[in-house]
Amino acid sequence: MIDFSKPADEKDVYPAVHNFRVITDAAIATEAAILEALEAYEVVSPLARGRTSSGGKYLVFEVSLRLSSRAEHIAFDSAIRALEGVRILL
Repeated sequence: MIDFSKPADEKDVYPAVHNFRVITDAAIATEAAILEALEAYEVVSPLARGRTSSGGKYLVFEVSLRLSSRAEHIAFDSAIRALEGVRILL
């Protein structure tokens, strides 16, 4: 049983597949930059375009990665959030 009152042990969480959604500004071409950033990671499900916002202002990209550690997870998060046009990483 997992005790949620304490932080999880890294060995209990990693390695694991993590699913992400990257929400970007549609006016800024970000797909190529995201693909370039993904080269450093083990991609399980390739980058795919999801739904566009109803007003057409935002694009959603989905990807699944196998991450081996919390440090790798944080590095991925930082790399994607630093890209121009990225609004949210879920």
